[in-house]
Amino acid sequence: ALDLVRDTLGRAAFVPERSERLFHIAMSDIGERLFLPRLLEQLAQVAPGVAIRTSSPDLALLADGLAGGAIDLAVGYLPGLGKRFRQQRLFSERFVYVADANHPHMAEPPTLARMRSLRHVVAAPPGTHHAAAVEEVLTSERVRAPIALRVGSFLSVAPILEGSELVALLPSNLARVVGPRLGLRAQEPRVAFPGFEVSMYWHPRYHREPGNVWLRELLHGQFFERAL
Repeated sequence: ALDLVRDTLGRAAFVPERSERLFHIAMSDIGERLFLPRLLEQLAQVAPGVAIRTSSPDLALLADGLAGGAIDLAVGYLPGLGKRFRQQRLFSERFVYVADANHPHMAEPPTLARMRSLRHVVAAPPGTHHAAAVEEVLTSERVRAPIALRVGSFLSVAPILEGSELVALLPSNLARVVGPRLGLRAQEPRVAFPGFEVSMYWHPRYHREPGNVWLRELLHGQFFERAL
């Protein structure tokens, strides 16, 4: 409690246009692809001296980094952080089917029967729960869809799908960003897959720290309920 009082009394004002602060944000490879281009574009306009560093630590290191101030903010789907951290939702995410635009069986959303004949790619980034949720549906007794390939990053999936007859389920915003560049088509699945919430997380100790407040407000203004 005394540390929080001292922190409050000792805070200096944060002036974005004059700041040369380095902010450390924890996010996944998807987060880097989705958030950084727009964030850096905005920083060039309002805070040209501010720099960003990103990392993707495991949950224990992330929690320690947020608590100790080495990491200013975490962005993503991180239910494992628990209630000791503050959080603010940015948007809801869902999975969509993605395949090559010329795929012979993906001109429309695949039926349950069609899913059983399509060869799927599943992405399993370390420390995330996405792959388990998708694979649980695909391998369920009701669906029984074949999984031909498991990879460690969502970003590798789209190039693999290009020109092939493989299919995958990707977060919708990632599909929207990378799909058209590689000639891929997205389809809403007819079978329900679990969605997830993308949020910002920070330690209560830095809830009123001026730079942290400014960064959260900037991200919220750029990404709250907006298509990426």
